[in-house]
Amino acid sequence: MNVHDSKNQEVVLSITVRAFNWQQGSRAHWLDDDLFIFNDFDEASASYVAKVWSLKGEKQVKTFTLPVQDSFGVEYFISLDYQRLQALRPDYGYQNLPPMNQAELEKLENDGLWLVDFATGSSRLFISLSDLKSFQFKPEMENAHHKVNHVMISPSGRQFIFMHRFRNGGARTDRLFLADVENGQLRLLADFGMVSHCFWANEESVFGYLRGPGNKEGYWLVNVDTGDFTSFGAGKLDRYGDGHPHVWGDWFVTDTYPDKSRMQHLILGNFKTGEVREIGEFFHGFEYDGESRCDLHPRFSLDGKSVFFDSVFSGKRQLYKMDLD
Repeated sequence: MNVHDSKNQEVVLSITVRAFNWQQGSRAHWLDDDLFIFNDFDEASASYVAKVWSLKGEKQVKTFTLPVQDSFGVEYFISLDYQRLQALRPDYGYQNLPPMNQAELEKLENDGLWLVDFATGSSRLFISLSDLKSFQFKPEMENAHHKVNHVMISPSGRQFIFMHRFRNGGARTDRLFLADVENGQLRLLADFGMVSHCFWANEESVFGYLRGPGNKEGYWLVNVDTGDFTSFGAGKLDRYGDGHPHVWGDWFVTDTYPDKSRMQHLILGNFKTGEVREIGEFFHGFEYDGESRCDLHPRFSLDGKSVFFDSVFSGKRQLYKMDLD
């Protein structure tokens, strides 16, 4: 893993990382202007861990005994079991350890989401998979495989969303949950069977591609306080299908999966004006498929003036930066 200075076009840090997948990488992200966190594999303990490095000090300053999924600065982070993901969705797991076996997958009481205190390193199982299974229980949950993924902490840090997915035979069901960090209270935000990708639009709303009222699949704004669903942009995004939205202020950027011509489309939109416009399209070859596929996964720079995205249009996987006017 490299830390790159985009102004001077040079690598300022290069770190060997032993836990990686193509869809979420090592979950590397900044905690503040100096510290960043990422997942790694510890050979001595044969376990996945989270490490914190200082850019200014050019050294590792902290290690946690649980891997990170999402963080709120240097206050806390949420962890989950990547061995379960390796068994049920290897796109998002790590391959250093064998995936969970059937007996391990059936144990739901001691697996789920952990809350880790950044200062002390102490952790506790915050929400168990058995809690989720019993929350508005359905008969098809009984003999299903359960997992959680896509944790995303709100801008204030007082709450977070996550996906609960269970599969019974060939049937997959998704549910979108909201959790209160203070008291652990759960709220089921979406229970229409399909949730794909979401991002916080603000403290009160989540923007994402999912199935909503009337079993309509598309981009919805979900109010986490009232539970209300609002379809975005009078269907302006419907023709594009599923994507990976990222929000900055009133603006969002999202993408598409390859169309019949193997083109992925990069799209810019505005919540207030309803504006939607395509700002790029990029070829995705057939040689990148399954776990090695390369979604654009667009995300804004901190100042909102640029968009970063992944692509294989050049024939190899690379990270690109596009300046916005």
